[in-house]
Amino acid sequence: GGGTTPTTPTTPTTPATQKNITTIEKKVTDTIDSQGAIINLENGNVQIDIPQGAFSSERTITVKVIDHSDISVPLPPNIKFAGPIISIDLSGEDKLNVPATITLKYDQQLLKNIESSRLAAFYLSEDTKEWLYRGISINKENGTASFNTSRFSTYALLLNSQNFGDIKDA
Repeated sequence: GGGTTPTTPTTPTTPATQKNITTIEKKVTDTIDSQGAIINLENGNVQIDIPQGAFSSERTITVKVIDHSDISVPLPPNIKFAGPIISIDLSGEDKLNVPATITLKYDQQLLKNIESSRLAAFYLSEDTKEWLYRGISINKENGTASFNTSRFSTYALLLNSQNFGDIKDA
C-alpha cells in the first residue's frame, strides 16, 4: 500500500506579534512594549517598524508629521525637502536595544529626472541644531526611502541638487 506515515505536528511557539498602529492622521501617541510595533501614519507616507526587543519595558511613543514651514532650522544650500518630516519622541531612555526601520514616501515627481543618489535622509541634531546626513536604501517601485536608527529624532528626506557623495555619514 505505500501509505504516508503521519507526522506529529510540532506545536509552533506562537510568534509574538508586533502591535499594529495605523492612522491617516499626522500624529499618533501610543504605548509600545517589548513586542515592538509597526506604526503607519498619513496613509502609509510614514512607516516605523520597531522590532521585538527594541524596548525592554513599556514606553510611550509620539510620532508626528511636521509641516515644512514649522522647521526653523535652515536647510543646507542646494537642498530641499523631498518627503515628509517626522519627529519621534519616546518616554524614558531614548536608545533602542534593536534598531528601528523608518520608511518615508518621497515625492516621485521631484525625482523624475534626478538620480536617486541625490536623495538622503537627514536628522536634526538637538545639540548643534543642524541637519546631519543618514544613508538610505531606496525602493523606486514603491517610491520609498528606508533607514535604520537606534535613537529617535526629527527626520526629513532631503534632495540635493548636487551629489551627496561628498557628505560623510554622521
